[in-house]
Amino acid sequence: MAAPPHPAHPEHPPHGGSDNVVHDDAAAQQKLADAGYTNASLTHRGPNWFGSATNAAGTTVRAKRDYAMLALLLGCGLRRSELVGLEMGEVQVRQGHWAVVDLIGKGGHVRTVPIPQWVKAALDLWTNSAGIKEGKIFRAVARTGKVWGKGISQNVVWYVVKTCCQQAGLEHIAPHDLRRTCAKLCHDCGGEIEQIQFLLGHASIQTTERYLGCKQNIGNPVNDLFNLIPENGTRETGSSLPSKMECSQVPVIEQAIACRDISAHPPGGQ
Repeated sequence: MAAPPHPAHPEHPPHGGSDNVVHDDAAAQQKLADAGYTNASLTHRGPNWFGSATNAAGTTVRAKRDYAMLALLLGCGLRRSELVGLEMGEVQVRQGHWAVVDLIGKGGHVRTVPIPQWVKAALDLWTNSAGIKEGKIFRAVARTGKVWGKGISQNVVWYVVKTCCQQAGLEHIAPHDLRRTCAKLCHDCGGEIEQIQFLLGHASIQTTERYLGCKQNIGNPVNDLFNLIPENGTRETGSSLPSKMECSQVPVIEQAIACRDISAHPPGGQ
C-alpha cells in the first residue's frame, strides 16, 4: 500500500488552487507540530510572561510577525477572530494616540482599541519587513521567509501562542489567556474597570469582573476613601479609623442639591 503523502505545511503556498487564506483544519495543529514549525521564543519562565513577550522578537520575517501577534493579543486584549481580521486601514490616530478604530467584535459590538507604543512598534516592525501597506495585516509566511496570501486563519494564531508559551515553559496557554492577562495587568496598574470593559468590548461589566476575578474587599472598602466631617470638624463619636481623604460636608451636600435641582428643573423648562 502506498504511503500517504507528506502533509503540506499550513503556511506554505498551496500547490494549485486559488485560496490564499490559510485554512482551519481539524488536524492542522498536529500537522504544524509534525512539520517542526518554529517561531520567536519567549525567554523567561514564570508568571511574568508579559515581560517575556517583549523579548519574543527575532530577526526572521516570521518571528517579527509572531511578535506583533503576541503584542496585540497581550497589549490590546484582542480576540483571535479580531486579530486575523485586522486591516491596515483600521489602525489610525485618535486623540493623539494610535488605535484600532471601529473594530467589530463579538456580537457585532463596535469599539475603538487604543494601541500602546510598544505594540505599535512591534506592528510597524512586521508590516515594514513584510511590505504590507493595505488589506489584512497578518499574512502567511513560508519557511523561506516569503510572505504570501491575503490572510491567516485563527488556527495559526493558536499555534503561535502555544509554541511561544511552551518555549517559555508555560503549558496549556491559549490566545484567550493573553486577553485575560491584558485585563488583569490593566487592573493591577490602576485601570478603571469601566475602561477595561471598553477596551475588551464586553457588553456586560459582569463579564469583565469575571476576567479580573473581582471580589468585594471588606477589609479596605471603597467607601472608606472619603469621610464627610461635620462643619465643626469633629468626627462622630467612636470613629477611630483614619480616612485616606477627608472632604468638607457642606460643599458636597450643596453640590448634590444643586445637581438635583438642575436635573429636576433644567434651564428653559426642557
